[in-house]
Amino acid sequence: MQSSNRRCLALSVSLLVSLLSHPVFAAAIELGKTVPVRAETGNRAVAVTIRNAGLADTYGDTKAADGRLFLIISTQWENVLPVKITAENKSIPTGYKIPDLAEHVYLVVDGRKVARVAPATAKLPGHLKTRDFDLPALGDTAKGNLIFDVPKDLALSASQFSLHYYDLTHGHFFVQIAGTPPASPLKPIGIARSNQVMEAGVFAIKRDTELAGRKAPAGMTYVTIDFRAESTFKADADATAFDPTASPGSKIRKAIFTDWAEWQKYVSLLVDGQYAYAVDTELSDLPVIPRLLPEVKTGGSMVFLAPAEAKGTELKLSFPGARSGTQIIRPTAIDLFVDGNYIRPAKRDALLAINDDLFKVAIVGQTALETFADVKPTKGRFLVLDVEVQNTGRQGEFFQVKDQLKLVDEQGAQLAVSDATFAGIRRPTPLVYIPSGEQRAFQVVYDVAAALAKPRLAYAGISMAKVFDLQPIAGAGADPAVAASQPANQPGGGRPATGPAVAGTTTPPVKPITPPQVTKKSELPARVTAKQPAKPMGLAAAGLTPEQVNAAIDRGAAFLWKALEKDTKDFKNGNQFTAQQALMLLALVHSDHHKKNPACDAAVRMFLDGADPVSLGTYAAGVYLMIAEHFGDAMYMPKVRNATRYLIESQGKGGTWGYGGNRDRKFYAETPPDLSDPLSIVGGKPTEGPGSDEAVMTRISKPEAGEDGDNSVTQYAILGLHSAARMGLKIPPELWKKTYDTVKSWQQEDGGFGYHGDRSYGSMTCAGVGTLTLCRYHMGEKEPGVDEIIERGIGWLDVKFSVTQNPENSDSWLYYYLYGMERVGRILDTEYIGDNEWYPFGAKMLVSKQMDDGSWIHTGQEADPPLPTSFALLFLTRATPNLTIAKKEGPGTLKTEVTTPPMNRIYIIMDASGSMLEEMGGRQKFAIAQDAVIALIESLPENSEVALRAYGYRKRAIEKDADLDTALILPMAKLDKKKVIDIVRGLRCRGKTPLATSLTQTAQDLAGAKDKTKPITLVLLTDGGEDTMPRQNPVKAAEAIAKLPGVSFQVVGFDINRQDWSEQLLATARAGNGQYLPAAQADILLAKLQTAIFRTPEQWVISDRNGKEVARGLFGQSAKLSPGQYTVTTTMAGIEFKRQAWVNANSTTVARFDPVKIDFSKAPTTPTATTPVPPPVTPVQPPPVQPPPVQATATSPATAPAAVTPARPKFCTNCGKPLTIGAKFCTNCGAKTGG
Repeated sequence: MQSSNRRCLALSVSLLVSLLSHPVFAAAIELGKTVPVRAETGNRAVAVTIRNAGLADTYGDTKAADGRLFLIISTQWENVLPVKITAENKSIPTGYKIPDLAEHVYLVVDGRKVARVAPATAKLPGHLKTRDFDLPALGDTAKGNLIFDVPKDLALSASQFSLHYYDLTHGHFFVQIAGTPPASPLKPIGIARSNQVMEAGVFAIKRDTELAGRKAPAGMTYVTIDFRAESTFKADADATAFDPTASPGSKIRKAIFTDWAEWQKYVSLLVDGQYAYAVDTELSDLPVIPRLLPEVKTGGSMVFLAPAEAKGTELKLSFPGARSGTQIIRPTAIDLFVDGNYIRPAKRDALLAINDDLFKVAIVGQTALETFADVKPTKGRFLVLDVEVQNTGRQGEFFQVKDQLKLVDEQGAQLAVSDATFAGIRRPTPLVYIPSGEQRAFQVVYDVAAALAKPRLAYAGISMAKVFDLQPIAGAGADPAVAASQPANQPGGGRPATGPAVAGTTTPPVKPITPPQVTKKSELPARVTAKQPAKPMGLAAAGLTPEQVNAAIDRGAAFLWKALEKDTKDFKNGNQFTAQQALMLLALVHSDHHKKNPACDAAVRMFLDGADPVSLGTYAAGVYLMIAEHFGDAMYMPKVRNATRYLIESQGKGGTWGYGGNRDRKFYAETPPDLSDPLSIVGGKPTEGPGSDEAVMTRISKPEAGEDGDNSVTQYAILGLHSAARMGLKIPPELWKKTYDTVKSWQQEDGGFGYHGDRSYGSMTCAGVGTLTLCRYHMGEKEPGVDEIIERGIGWLDVKFSVTQNPENSDSWLYYYLYGMERVGRILDTEYIGDNEWYPFGAKMLVSKQMDDGSWIHTGQEADPPLPTSFALLFLTRATPNLTIAKKEGPGTLKTEVTTPPMNRIYIIMDASGSMLEEMGGRQKFAIAQDAVIALIESLPENSEVALRAYGYRKRAIEKDADLDTALILPMAKLDKKKVIDIVRGLRCRGKTPLATSLTQTAQDLAGAKDKTKPITLVLLTDGGEDTMPRQNPVKAAEAIAKLPGVSFQVVGFDINRQDWSEQLLATARAGNGQYLPAAQADILLAKLQTAIFRTPEQWVISDRNGKEVARGLFGQSAKLSPGQYTVTTTMAGIEFKRQAWVNANSTTVARFDPVKIDFSKAPTTPTATTPVPPPVTPVQPPPVQPPPVQATATSPATAPAAVTPARPKFCTNCGKPLTIGAKFCTNCGAKTGG
């Protein structure tokens, strides 16, 4: 058996490079002719014979599109996989099956263009079956044509064609079809650059004053770049498919094809180091979504309109949206030299400087002109501003020229930029993409009255909306006005802030770390103080930039989440997080990954909400408290108290901790929130009256022998209790004193600390210093670091300082030591450990040691990547808070949510009629509906059952039987989320709205649904009324629905803009004994669907203690409120529910509604009218005293008219998608908008 497999394997590997004895390669392929090929190739699973190839403009009855041709390749595929022999000596065939062959096979034309199988011909006779391609057994064959869609000009002029096939399981192969490849591949004109997804190069440059009949404006030229790239994106592959000597079951990383989506938004031509020009997509022939192949550079032309006089030109490629499945990759940017020289722009003095959260904006020039770019003003003259914008954020951002920069005249009116702006040589694009740390310059032009003398600039940023004075047009220059934001928290804490970048300079490469040279001191100093007089040099001292550090954090967090994500199903099933998994969550939270990844945020909340602190053990309980503190959500305070109580009760007689403590649950009887009512309140602490004073959590149990532990675990208990104290819990003072007395006794004569009072080494000395400092702080010492024991420990760390090894412990626990060093620096609030600036050199070492997949790997117990990766991220993010506790100020949040019923049977009727093609807020209504239905499906419990019917999706309105176009696509069955989502995603809106026929057939579908213990919710989602001819009556059809037992009928009307349709849908709902839920806005459609499915209350109302309404909204939304006491009221099924709630500063209180607990016997028996649903909640921030609802008031007229506060940006600065009015987060990418 083994020898047989080896022979088959040797045969299959040889097929990778073998050809028939007489292959024929025609020099070219002429239109209308077929040329013989007779080539054979394949991999270890399939042998492929290429018989012939030809060019044609038709195939069967299908004509190629204008300017296109079909390349038709005749093929035969044979299964060569050996049979498997069972223990009973039976033969089992091994099949070769590919879900979609078209995703694996590609034609490369002239070595530079990728052609794919033409979808229009894939189902025609004679075409090889590509969907569900299957060769069940050894020797089975399939014959057929592969037809590729190729540009006509390219096909007729091409000198070579080759076929490429990619299979990570059985091996890649390629074969020449026609022509001869060059002896050596064409090289780019400059250096090719690569990142995690591609290796790219510029292969040719051409400049034209006229292109495709278009003349370039004066001073401009068309720049055409021959751009090519190959995929470097790697995935796991079967090693034996590529190397016959590899061990069975082993894996290797092999490059696979990848798509470059949205490249048009993130590619620019950078001229003279700061002027960026967007690609002209109409003139460029690079595909809308290029598919890049491994090991062959393909692409197309990119065309830019750029200044004719340019000293230096670069091609900038950014990849902020790159992902693999749901994983965000964040590849590094690629800069490609085009021509000229690298230019470092001269620094210009600012006439006006504006510092926002993300951007530094400088107005460096101001000119009044009679004409601009051959355009004349309509009002009097043009005011031209020279603008420089630097992105100080940690990721690329879009600057919205039209919305963020408006001129304010002397009457207070705001003027948008003139269209002349986009005709100038230094023109911007409406959305200017600026990579992190880089600067872009451009001119903006305003059409102003000739009499305007004192112009002002209205700036609308992410966190700033202000008006600034510009230079008087007819007067002398004024001092620059600076709107300064808060200084970045560097080196004080958090990620390294991106400092001012010198435009045009390149990011210095990461070099192999050279550890700082430590001068050996003749003897250990008695004491080294924490505070050193030296001024921190920052990352630049180590040859590092903030961008490099932030990129390392993002890559590390992405790796860590991927490693943890696969375990989340276990946690959903009730399994507890391990201590290491808790540490991974701590690192992810400090890396802000939960703010960008909803699944990660859900996992953190799952841990905080579902963990049993009494069962966690000391390490994980300490980490739990650190996560809860950083997460900052008061709703988890009951669990926080339990974890704190656990640590208090677990302290040993000697004041230290072991790995597990007292688990007698009688000590953890915290009063749980009252969850018996359908409306319950979780979180929130009274700020006055009963419960407002936090009592000291005095120990209840008596310490027992054997509960004490070591320096390592004790530090995590102390770190957790420190976080609990920062959250307002009062820890017994004697706890800190007992720990301090014991840990200080562990100090060795050399000043260091060991694991348990033994020899000193780095990580344990960090633990000792950190623990003692925290204990002294909570013992009331004003300067906790001023202590002989602590300063001698700092002295040891100074002399032994290293970032490449754990001092005196060789190669063991290096990353654990680095996290300990970070804690020492942050707790003592110092950038120096003796003479050593700890953060820059530690960061440089970590950046240089990071693996390609974002992880870090070491030796011993740190050989498992998630553990050292967690420690590395905690160091890089400066995760430990210093001892200063900021007083919580500002509003709190009252969050509302609905619990999911335990069982759902749902029948959805989905509108896919032609009216869904209309746009709403810049998006197609059907795409909004699809997203809402998919989000609904994803939120359903696993034990749900779902059926799906759709109408209008098969026939256009003008086609026969369009009035009857309705079908049950998916009968009622156990929920398969992927299957349902794939069906919904595959629907296309085309035809009419046959409501009556759909309801009649639905009633027939559900006629057998008589089990009242398994009720069915029937949801009709439509954007219009009946439009069939002759007109049918959906109201009459709905009467059959009302007769079905156990069926609840819900009609959701989406963007209904006709009164007669609204009346018809309301009548239809009532006839079906159901309710009508109008959804007039895109952002509440999902809420309406959830209302229908989960029986969610229509709305909630929040009143202050005087009974005056302060906010209202839909369940799932939140309200920002001043700290204080409120009443939450909601109504469902005619029953009112009301609860008291406290809201604390900068904390979250949750109002949770559970419809399962409703006693429906108390509900009215007749249908009631649906209360009008409010728009998404946007409560006005009330003043500190309990307020009535805020009313808008008129302001007194000023001497000069006040400028209107600039509107918030209308487009997301992260992804460029349009924003809904008042939105705080982009619905496309989730980025904060500042709205």
